[in-house]
Amino acid sequence: MRARFARHPNRVWETHVDRVNHVWVGDITYLRLADGWRYLAVVLDHHSRPVLAWTLSRRRTARETSAVLARALERRQPPPGLIFHSDHGTEYMGAAFCRFVARRGLQQSASERGPSDNARAESFFHSLKAELTRGVIFHGDRTATRPDPVHPVLQHATTALRPRRPGAHCVRDPGSIKL
Repeated sequence: MRARFARHPNRVWETHVDRVNHVWVGDITYLRLADGWRYLAVVLDHHSRPVLAWTLSRRRTARETSAVLARALERRQPPPGLIFHSDHGTEYMGAAFCRFVARRGLQQSASERGPSDNARAESFFHSLKAELTRGVIFHGDRTATRPDPVHPVLQHATTALRPRRPGAHCVRDPGSIKL
């Protein structure tokens, strides 16, 4: 039996993003840690770009992407109609994730395939890898699955990268934005 994957319009193209909690973006990438490769899944606010939630896992599945989105929803409690944008990865277009998004009343959006497939999240990952992880293997027993202490990769990502990222829509530190 062939798996079926959903297709969603790119709602971000037709949306003027002028406030927080209007459009969130999600993506997943890989990082090399001392004990092997991990997948880092994040949810970012499209407007102010803070990391709303993240998970570091050995697997790249809808379970992980659903968990990180659930954590972001719990923390922010956005108004109805939030657009959640991602690429066409199977962990976002599979039936389980699409049901998860629909049950929470979110509007699912996906980029067309191509070089700027999910540019907002990809830009975040590029900055993270260029500034912190290139050629580095993280050691130690701290993992990102426990909320405290924060894994050094995400501690850097959630603080140092945000305020000085070039081209950000928000000139102020995103942590100072009132929600």
